[in-house]
Amino acid sequence: MNSDAIGEYYCLSELLLAQKEAYLANGVTQKGWDIAVLDGNKIIRVQVKCINWKARGQAAVKGNFITREFDYLVIVLLHFNNTNFTSYVIPYEKLKEKNSIIEEH
Repeated sequence: MNSDAIGEYYCLSELLLAQKEAYLANGVTQKGWDIAVLDGNKIIRVQVKCINWKARGQAAVKGNFITREFDYLVIVLLHFNNTNFTSYVIPYEKLKEKNSIIEEH
């Protein structure tokens, strides 16, 4: 199983443990995000990126995250600092804000 699938299932399991109604996205209609979380009448779209720290030795997550195709970015690091899973949840608005600061300089 590749690290992307591991990250998505890890994120989904954490949402389900928190008693959220969450589903894996599928197909072309849901391109740009991986998990849908139902919150009343609202759908929260979650994009998951996962890196296997031991296998990749990579310290960065690559991608264009400024498109408005998701509401939250979840970064999952496998085997980082002797921990199986380390995750970061970043709201889209924070990514957009950070991108604006970078573009100004």
